[in-house]
Amino acid sequence: MPLSKTGYRLFDIGGLAEEMEVSRDLVEILIIQPGFPYYPIPTYKKPRYLESAVAKYLEENVKYVHKV
Repeated sequence: MPLSKTGYRLFDIGGLAEEMEVSRDLVEILIIQPGFPYYPIPTYKKPRYLESAVAKYLEENVKYVHKV
C-alpha cells in the first residue's frame, strides 16, 4: 500500500523502508534531510514517522526524472 497524504500510521525506519519498498540505507539518508518530519514519542527510544507528514514531504521535496 503506498503512503497516503491522509494516512495515520506511524513508522519506524524499517517499517518506512518496507512500505516505500526501498532499502533501509536509502530511508536513513532520506530522514537526515532538513525538514524531514518526525515525531519523538517518549515511550520509544527512536522517533517515529507519521504517514501523512512523510507523504506530504515527499510530494513537496522529491523531484522525479522521467526517462524516455
